Amino acid sequence: LDIAMSRWTWIKSVFKLSSRAKIIGTDLQGNVYREEIREGSRPKRTVKMNQNIKGDQYSSETIPPAWTRWLQGLTSAPPTHEELLDREQQAVLLKEKVLQLERKEAEQQAKLQSDKAQISERVKAVDHASSPSFRSEVESREDPISTGKKFQPATWQPGSKQDN
Repeated sequence: LDIAMSRWTWIKSVFKLSSRAKIIGTDLQGNVYREEIREGSRPKRTVKMNQNIKGDQYSSETIPPAWTRWLQGLTSAPPTHEELLDREQQAVLLKEKVLQLERKEAEQQAKLQSDKAQISERVKAVDHASSPSFRSEVESREDPISTGKKFQPATWQPGSKQDN
């Protein structure tokens, strides 16, 4: 009788004829979480998705993080609906704060660009080395002073005045 019972237990375990998994809870999307207590090993925790999701449609938001921690065995107690609602409200508030910060940053960038343009205009108006009023008479000539035909390598000496 014991051999027959152990065979039946083995057959049930191989073909999963018996589901000893009990429902632990659900999330806000309607997914059902189960736990099967197994002798000598960790409990087997699974989720039955409310929707038919294929591998390429799965995202990190499909299963709430609190339930993911429970599924992985990081927490022993499953999350409550209140915890899930609080987490969802926190996520909404965080998204709003991020949008506010992005808007503020865009305004600051626009102001910075405007300030840079104003400073650039002021610098051009002042006597600057690149402005026309700063150039000497020789630099502002349009005709060249020399054609360069008289150039002699190594003939120039500092302080000497040669004809151009």
